[in-house]
Amino acid sequence: MGWPITNQTDGGGGMKTTPGVRAKMCAAWVERRKRGVSPETRAKISASGKGKKHSASWVEAQRQTLLGKPLSAERKAKIRLSQLGEKSHSAKLNNSKVREIRQKYAAGGVLQIELAAKYGVSDCTISQVVNYKVWRHVK
Repeated sequence: MGWPITNQTDGGGGMKTTPGVRAKMCAAWVERRKRGVSPETRAKISASGKGKKHSASWVEAQRQTLLGKPLSAERKAKIRLSQLGEKSHSAKLNNSKVREIRQKYAAGGVLQIELAAKYGVSDCTISQVVNYKVWRHVK
């Protein structure tokens, strides 16, 4: 979009605009900001980045940017779901083992400490599993 500009320079090498033109330019800029990005453009932008890995420096920059900022409840829930159960990097049990533990304990005749030794976890973990304090999503 072209705007009428005077023939004078502003001293910095740029062209000087009249106050009326500046007002029009400002109003046009505000309107573009209000409209935002169209859904088609947003889809193109999103598709252009699919499958690309971020560089380590970019990841570190993002980490530093977010450092100390509080997370929303929605974001916390999303993180919690992504690391739930056997998806956790530190999980020693999986869904089938948790079901086995609960079935064996419910049947009786086995101590929590025996189950802990068999599955390689602490007796405290077995207690939490059988009492649905952890692995609640596994029925």
